[in-house]
Amino acid sequence: MKHFLIPSLIISMLLPVQFMSAQTADEIVDKYINALGGKEKLLTLKTAKFTGSMTASGNELKLTYTTSHLKGTRTDILLKDLVNYPVVTSTSGIMLMPVQGVLFNYKEKGTAVELIDTATINDELNYKLKLTFKNGIVTNYFIGSKNNRLNKTSGKRKIGDAAFEFQVAFSNYKQNADGFWFAYTTVSTQGKTDFEKIETNIPVDESIFK
Repeated sequence: MKHFLIPSLIISMLLPVQFMSAQTADEIVDKYINALGGKEKLLTLKTAKFTGSMTASGNELKLTYTTSHLKGTRTDILLKDLVNYPVVTSTSGIMLMPVQGVLFNYKEKGTAVELIDTATINDELNYKLKLTFKNGIVTNYFIGSKNNRLNKTSGKRKIGDAAFEFQVAFSNYKQNADGFWFAYTTVSTQGKTDFEKIETNIPVDESIFK
């Protein structure tokens, strides 16, 4: 047994390295885009409305997230009959579905993507991609080697002078009525969010972003 122990150990250590060398960052991104339906399909996605709930600190919050490509986003939160709605707009434009759209035509957006490692998430080998955005922000994307889907993101966020680490897990991928793929469940340090309904390419009144 000892004769085979060391070679077996070496092989198991080299497998992730060989696995990485067989793929490039561009190939991984292409498979990821295809798993979402392909570029032509994603180009038709203009608006989306997410309806669901979030569990945080023992409380359940009903939420609705509405977004329009290059127009704005709005989140309505209902907690014990109290409505709170932070509104986010941008004169330079907000991209629809930041999680899904970040890697879409990333080179044209000035984003650098590197394949730096692998990691096992839910018994699946994932490619760890390092994304460096044009503004200098760095985020890690973990994309499954089998499902070609985004399973986790991690990195650091800065609020004022303080920086803190974050990670978000994505699961329960399903196609909505229009054939777009979304993760219907996300888990972060803030809590777990389950979307019951995701509507796409619906009329959105831009006044809700003001």
